[in-house]
Order: sequence, then C-alpha cells, then structure tokens
Amino acid sequence: MSVAWRKKVLKQDADAVEQSVAQALVDLEKAVDGQQKAEIRDLAFISASEIDAGAGKKVILVVVPYTLLNNFRKLHHILTMNLEKKFR
Repeated sequence: MSVAWRKKVLKQDADAVEQSVAQALVDLEKAVDGQQKAEIRDLAFISASEIDAGAGKKVILVVVPYTLLNNFRKLHHILTMNLEKKFR
C-alpha cells in the first residue's frame, strides 16, 4: 500500500480501517473522470471505525469535517457504491 492514502486521513495515527478507507478513496480518484477526480482529490476524513450492526453485519462509520460535508454529500452515491464493492 502506498502512502498516498495519508493525505486523506486528518489525524496522525491512523489504524488499519482508516488506512483501508483512505486507500479506497485514492483508488477511486484514479478510476473516475476528470471533474469527479478533482472533487474526490479534495476529500479527507477525520476517522473511520468498523461497527457491528448485528446479524453478523459490519458497518464502517466515516467521520468527515463539517467544512467538507457538502462535498461528501454531492459524491455520496459514487462513494457509497464504490466503498461497498471494496469492503464486501
């Protein structure tokens, strides 16, 4: 795994889940077209954690800064679809 993910996490000591989510954002940035690539490049998050949702299912909770919330909302469909593929 490259260190390109480091720009996506806004805290110093990232755990394995946060590294995986950040790397998924970097991979997604490389896979999309020009306009969305620029929008995804600007995304970063504070933390990510894996939570047990019951019935043997896991959920990844990604905490984003308030200032980037609208950017995440605009790309929500693309992010959700691609992150679900990555973490199944």
